[in-house]
Amino acid sequence: MRVKLYVSEVQDRAGKAQMLVLQDGPSAAIPLRLQDREWRLLGTTATSDHRIPATAAAVEAALRRDGHCVLELGVDGSAPD
Repeated sequence: MRVKLYVSEVQDRAGKAQMLVLQDGPSAAIPLRLQDREWRLLGTTATSDHRIPATAAAVEAALRRDGHCVLELGVDGSAPD
């Protein structure tokens, strides 16, 4: 599945950011509850991309259920260990 990847600006004192995954397409929009932060577009890719800190199956399930997938990132913007 093709998706758009966004990374938030750092939001907490621990320095953690979040990744937002949306299905690629004209109807993709950042959910209202997440519009209070700054999001930077990383690009368009597949759900199997190694930069996504979750399995393709988990991301695709969240996209079907919620229309988006939010994942926690480490202090430097990388996937947590």
